[in-house]
Amino acid sequence: MAPMLDWLRPSTRLATVLALASLSLATGCAPPAATVPPSGGSVPYVGQHRPQRVRDASVVARVQADEQIDLMLGLHQRDRLGLEALLLRQADPASGDFRRYLSPVQFGDRFGLSAAEYDEVASVIERAGLTITRRTDGRTTLSVRGPAAAIERLFDTELDIYEDRRGANARFRAPSERFAIPTSLVGLVEHVVGLDDAYPYRPHFKAGGAGFGEGASPRKLPSFAEPADLQNIYGATNAKHPITNQPLLGAGETVAILGTGFGPEPDDLTGFIAKYALPTNPAAQYAMPLLGGPNRDPIAFANNEYGENVLDIDMVWALAPLANVVHVITASNAPGLFGDGITFIVNQVPQAHAVTVSYGTCERVAISEILTMNALFIQAKAGGQAWFIASGDNGTDGCGDGVVGGVLAVDWPASSPYVFGVGGTQIAAGVETAWFGGGGGLSEVFPKPTWQAGLGDYANVDARSVPDVSALAGDPGVAVWAQGSVQVSEGTSAAAPMWGGIWALIDEARGNTGMSDYHERIYALGKLHTGAFRDIIGGANGDGTTEGYKAVAGFDLATGWGVPNVELLVGGLP
Repeated sequence: MAPMLDWLRPSTRLATVLALASLSLATGCAPPAATVPPSGGSVPYVGQHRPQRVRDASVVARVQADEQIDLMLGLHQRDRLGLEALLLRQADPASGDFRRYLSPVQFGDRFGLSAAEYDEVASVIERAGLTITRRTDGRTTLSVRGPAAAIERLFDTELDIYEDRRGANARFRAPSERFAIPTSLVGLVEHVVGLDDAYPYRPHFKAGGAGFGEGASPRKLPSFAEPADLQNIYGATNAKHPITNQPLLGAGETVAILGTGFGPEPDDLTGFIAKYALPTNPAAQYAMPLLGGPNRDPIAFANNEYGENVLDIDMVWALAPLANVVHVITASNAPGLFGDGITFIVNQVPQAHAVTVSYGTCERVAISEILTMNALFIQAKAGGQAWFIASGDNGTDGCGDGVVGGVLAVDWPASSPYVFGVGGTQIAAGVETAWFGGGGGLSEVFPKPTWQAGLGDYANVDARSVPDVSALAGDPGVAVWAQGSVQVSEGTSAAAPMWGGIWALIDEARGNTGMSDYHERIYALGKLHTGAFRDIIGGANGDGTTEGYKAVAGFDLATGWGVPNVELLVGGLP
């Protein structure tokens, strides 16, 4: 049996607090006006700007006045009902907007702040003593950096250092209960991301041993999945371009990857390509923008993030070796700068029709950033850009609490209805089953999108289901190249970039056009049982504290629709 979901009563779900119009586009339903949090004045954002960790923590110090902090301001989006209507028209062949995707400039002109309003926000920020680090054409965010003292004055708050019982990660920054948007920004700035660093974005990556970095000694398995294996397992070997009848290799495509910490070294890129004789030219196909300067994460974190970042690029090129890759690396895994990575990809890498992210955090603690980042995912959808995000490696325990008895939670941002949450499988004796660590479950924030209506064991529960699709995340692991040799990696952070590469093949076959109705098309294919997905019907995603959701016939909360057959997906997504 799957776990009980008594905690998911609609009356207690966070969706009753957070289902704003910007989140309700997936269902077409406007939430009650009373659910909208205040956008300014002296009323604090109760439960939104303060992390949950403060409940069990004590203040031990004041943040140093000159400490530099990265923030991302979430700005007002105009005409959200019009945006919803546009997304429907983009998917309607009878519409003049069919497959006419918006550039960031076009999106900003139609749905962002006006240019004058955007300039006014920037002017207020600069007069307050902060620096603008990123302006965007979509005009739905503004990235800023500045000293703690200036941030405290601007938002009438106090930034303190808290401490709880989380060992090496016991200390974190958080604002006081007092917090207000300046009067001059009311109606323009709706949310502030990065005031706290209580819940950094962590990689869903499992090295086959001690991990990457100095002194690491990862295990060597007797067998593991190499690029040719993955191409065969997921039907990419025989996938052909419908017009040229040539093999699909990702030509003409750009895949964006979002990471943090230490980016891949050139020798590791070329080592993977040489080892597996891939037709890839990294000098021409790879760019690595660094946001925020050099790494700021603790060395232990950054070394693990290095393993993640190597895994991501290797898995994209394993499936789409001719794809161009823009590998965005943020200097810190804290929400303010990681969010800047999202807005950078949406606004400055719009040519990437596939984006893969192998990092995440617990959905229920990400309240302060969900609204702003989800608005960016909506913009990405309107631009024909599909995001594939790892669903997590803790099974049903997306928060990593390890609480015996089943504290069920899913990962953010895999739970957004505007991205694909990618779950995990494992393979033994030629049989692919659900991986016990693959994240899955029901969102506490997002209502059920129309394209998930009537599916799965919890069809009558009004909650977004995760994952949507899956790929190999557990044993036997996948081959990557790091520190001069083949090493073995696992985690849904292998599955998500595989899907990024697979989407590049699909989009290549469609003429490199991008797609905005990707969920609707994928779910329609799943319901037709055309073979475009191999249904996974064994195993479960219990994390050791719960039984987990079982992989059953059809859509489920362990593997979604299952794993891809690229050859049939190409034919099914014209």
